[in-house]
Amino acid sequence: MSSSGSGGYCCLDFIELEAKEKAKGIRYKSFSDQVAKHLEDEGVKKKQAQEQDRNRAHWEHEEQLSKIKHSMGSLPKADGGLYWQNNIHYIPASIKFGDHGEVIVTGPPPPNAKVTKV
Repeated sequence: MSSSGSGGYCCLDFIELEAKEKAKGIRYKSFSDQVAKHLEDEGVKKKQAQEQDRNRAHWEHEEQLSKIKHSMGSLPKADGGLYWQNNIHYIPASIKFGDHGEVIVTGPPPPNAKVTKV
């Protein structure tokens, strides 16, 4: 770089500057490459976060289903048709279904409920 005293003249030798930077090990990446890499990294992070959220929701749902399956043991023994008959059974209890499909025993059977064997 050279300059004269009063004229404000400035001159840069870019070839010499690049040679000095290469000798020092300084390398510059293009700005567009940096932006593309940043956007790609952000996309990967966002995708991984979505996958983690989806996996968490899946396993929470599986956990609820496993609790529902284990709550079926609280029902009284069923009475009804034999294995070749229609799948109609009588359970001596009043039940209701919860929001997630679980069976909840609410009390004894209704007063007029009875089993008629044919």
